[in-house]
Amino acid sequence: MADRTAALLDRIGPAILITHSASGPDGWLIADRRPHLVKAIAAVEPMGPPFALIPNIGHMRWGATAAKMQFEPMVDDPEVLRDAKPGTYRLPSLAGLPILVVTAEASAFAAASPPTADFLNAFGASVEVLALEDHGVRGNGHGLIYEKNSDAALAPVLAWLIRQTEHDV
Repeated sequence: MADRTAALLDRIGPAILITHSASGPDGWLIADRRPHLVKAIAAVEPMGPPFALIPNIGHMRWGATAAKMQFEPMVDDPEVLRDAKPGTYRLPSLAGLPILVVTAEASAFAAASPPTADFLNAFGASVEVLALEDHGVRGNGHGLIYEKNSDAALAPVLAWLIRQTEHDV
């Protein structure tokens, strides 16, 4: 999927990626493939935590993804990343890229988001975690975009995206 979306960006130009759940790792992989075409990522409860074995899906072998990303220095064995000290390896494609990870108050998946942000930050990203309840949006579960207050859940995400990208307009 990341390769297909990267090819789409080659055709349409720069974009902001909004991912949810299992598509969360695609955002990191797309930015890794086309860093000059991804302007920001808003990941709503991205799949994780790092290195987890996700039932019926697979193993997040490369930390925040199942597929290899381009670390510097180059890494061929994902196990090396598990115990790497922050700053030893970098993900240059994510450095300087505005990234937001959104969590919902009543979601069983919310606990996986902060460790994913921490993992990416340890490799040079600048990921922010936005807890919806801190913005007055209460009671949402993992499928927050389908809930009655979905407009309210989207409002702080859109405000963050505008702040992060207004210089690009």
